[in-house]
Amino acid sequence: MFTDVFKLEMLACKIEWKLYNLEIHREFLSSGKYFSSKQFYNTKCPSVVWELRIYPNMLHEYRQQRGRFGGALTNFTTTDISLIQTGLKDYHDKLKAKFNIYALNVDGGRVDICSEKFDFQHGTQTPKYQIDMTMACLLEGFISLVCEVEFVPYNVNVELADEHLLTVNTLQKSIKNMFKQETFSDCTIEARH
Repeated sequence: MFTDVFKLEMLACKIEWKLYNLEIHREFLSSGKYFSSKQFYNTKCPSVVWELRIYPNMLHEYRQQRGRFGGALTNFTTTDISLIQTGLKDYHDKLKAKFNIYALNVDGGRVDICSEKFDFQHGTQTPKYQIDMTMACLLEGFISLVCEVEFVPYNVNVELADEHLLTVNTLQKSIKNMFKQETFSDCTIEARH
């Protein structure tokens, strides 16, 4: 007798990202420039890595139609967000994922920004979705964004992440960033083998 079982698990990961002083960044940051969130992933499949990008000052132009000769060119700015796949280093790896991006308002309620399914591979970025800043901004001067991603890792190498290795890598990255930003300017670091 032969038996066979085929089971793939739906994997999920989530990030909550708080951004302070977004209005200041909207005023001074050039159009098209963005901030990136920390990378996030499911520990059962650490090769599938996600990142949010927020564009505080996206300049849009459109021409209002008036008669035969066109109309005036109008400019306006928005705050946009997108999701990017930064993992999947093998160019053959492709992945369909369902994602929800939303903000939390003053009452802790959910302000939906987008909910879609999208095909990803390394470097694939979703379209930019506009954030309704009148609904999403909190009184304390920050915006809280949440992204939930679900996927089934067909044809992607599924492996458990080594939690100790992840902790060491995260600590090394943190120390390296502090050194680059010169926040360790008044202390000495001693390394031994």
